[in-house]
Amino acid sequence: MKIVNCNNILIRPYLTEKLSSISKFNNVLIWKVNKNCNKFKIINIIENIYNIKVYKVRTLIVKKVIKNKKQKKNKIKSWKKAYIYFNKKYNLKVNNI
Repeated sequence: MKIVNCNNILIRPYLTEKLSSISKFNNVLIWKVNKNCNKFKIINIIENIYNIKVYKVRTLIVKKVIKNKKQKKNKIKSWKKAYIYFNKKYNLKVNNI
């Protein structure tokens, strides 16, 4: 299996109040990832970094948004979000990441 650089795939953990409450009950980590990567690469990188068996991965693409602020238009690019699920026997804390 080809070793992939982590910096190209995992961009940063994605944390909001709603997602932190979801992650407490479901053993889920939410990451902002590269748009070109697939689920198998994400599983490989997460298992190598955390030494934890991944149960499943769900990905979605967040579409770009144009927000109006006074007379300027701010464009937010589209990006990819990955929900990474673990088994119930692993106790994950979002603060440790």
